[in-house]
Amino acid sequence: MFEKIEIWWKERGRIKNAQEKYRQTELGKVGSYYSTLAYDYYSCIFIHIPKTAGISVTQALFGNYADGHTTIKNYKKKFLPQTVEKYFKFTFVRNPYDRLYSAYNFLKKGGMNAEDKQWADSNISEYNDFEDFVFNWLTKENAYGRTHFVP
Repeated sequence: MFEKIEIWWKERGRIKNAQEKYRQTELGKVGSYYSTLAYDYYSCIFIHIPKTAGISVTQALFGNYADGHTTIKNYKKKFLPQTVEKYFKFTFVRNPYDRLYSAYNFLKKGGMNAEDKQWADSNISEYNDFEDFVFNWLTKENAYGRTHFVP
């Protein structure tokens, strides 16, 4: 019993500290960084599915990149499961075919960083076009191996 109260009390303190830090350092300031402080401030969690305008959403709502492409499963490890259960959770989805095509083009153009570019150079450059890529690379195993293609 006391262990549950102690865990709850620590989580309550963590949330209050995060809310105060967000209010003092991030609220109203737009930047190109990752932070989940806004999640505690607004009592919500945004699940960013790749290629669904997630960066635009998090910049507009939270002023930063939030937590990137983190899954709900990982949020249940990052926060207490009770906190995740209590917070409002939302996401945006996209037609899977449009999303696949968008991810392919995004990575083909170099992606967002050196890792994306290196991956694309090793995995996409050998294909003539999107159709060739789909027919000769796209398998369940390959798709689950790269964040941008995970269904």
